[in-house]
Amino acid sequence: MRGANRKLGAPAESPRQQVADGADTGEGMGARLRARKQAWSERRAAKHSARAEGLALQGDDQRPNWPRRLATASLRLGTVGALAWGLAFAGQEVYDYSTTSARFETKHFIFEPTEHVDDDTLRELLAIEAGTNILALEPVELGERILEHPWVAQATVVRELPDTLEITVVEHEPAAIVLAERFWLVDAAGAPFKEVERGERGELPIITGISKAELAAAAERADALASQARAAEQAGAVEASAEAEAEAQVDPKEPSVELGTDAVARAMAVVELYAAKQRPRLGEVHLDSDGSVTLYTAESGTQLRLGRDEFDARLERWDALRVALGPRADALAVVHLDHESKPDRRDRVVARFADAKDEAVLLAQANDSQEDSSRSSRGSGRSASSDQASAADPAERPAARAGRRDRIPRYE
Repeated sequence: MRGANRKLGAPAESPRQQVADGADTGEGMGARLRARKQAWSERRAAKHSARAEGLALQGDDQRPNWPRRLATASLRLGTVGALAWGLAFAGQEVYDYSTTSARFETKHFIFEPTEHVDDDTLRELLAIEAGTNILALEPVELGERILEHPWVAQATVVRELPDTLEITVVEHEPAAIVLAERFWLVDAAGAPFKEVERGERGELPIITGISKAELAAAAERADALASQARAAEQAGAVEASAEAEAEAQVDPKEPSVELGTDAVARAMAVVELYAAKQRPRLGEVHLDSDGSVTLYTAESGTQLRLGRDEFDARLERWDALRVALGPRADALAVVHLDHESKPDRRDRVVARFADAKDEAVLLAQANDSQEDSSRSSRGSGRSASSDQASAADPAERPAARAGRRDRIPRYE
């Protein structure tokens, strides 16, 4: 059976010959593997050698790349230049159209007239010719033109394209009149803004004892505060500006003998303090050289001497005296409210009536009124106000009261 697959007539191979053939086959495979490995190594070395030669050639001579780079840079620069020229041309066309077209002519004003600046006055201040292009106008400059009017405190101009200007005007609010060689209207901060003309006084109190230099200093101070406020508003620090302005205010309760440049502001603080309660209309505030303040009522001309400090407490004494005297307080000529308060004694007020006869009669009436008030409060419960009202009957008043005329500040 073993010899069944052997070809007939073929000589049989010996085991040694088979082993020799197997050895030859193994050596052949090894040789082929070594040959392939050597060929792969040679190709790799050739590739590295070619790359190194290319880099060496590029480093030795770069002239072949310059034209390409130059062409690329020129193309980019030309593109940017063309775009810039196109934009400039388009912008010039738009500008020419907007500055010459009738569509952008100034035709309308949005404005609410004020007491002293009406529509005709505003157009006169702006001085804008017909057909003026709205883009040729500067809103800041237009606002400065409006500010030339003495009654204008603030002016804002805003362009509303294509043909409208929106204008806002805020006027000064006069709070008093200062006599410094001439009569000047001042606002609540004491800043003068115009000279008084006929019919402009109204019922404003007049401040006297102010020099022209002090008034000029008050104007400079107000301008500085306004500049700070505008700068703070532009920087978004309105709160800081308000704090700075509050620090600059003068406290009327604080003593100050040398008023200096704060004289007008101090007088205005006294005016504001007096107006805080219902009192007889104030006619004059006089500042003496020693710093003391004297007030004059407008209708009766009563002189109130406040001294240099504690204005609030001394005005309260004036209120108490008027309550005690009732309508008879109008006959007072001088009231000394400047006595210093002491904790061990009651506040003292020295007053003088218009003449001796009135003084005697009114003092007697005041004593009778106080006695009646005390008896009624203990007995029948009648109020002191009713006793004062009966004592103020015209029939019981001195005859001089019937001929009394309203007194005006002494400097007039």
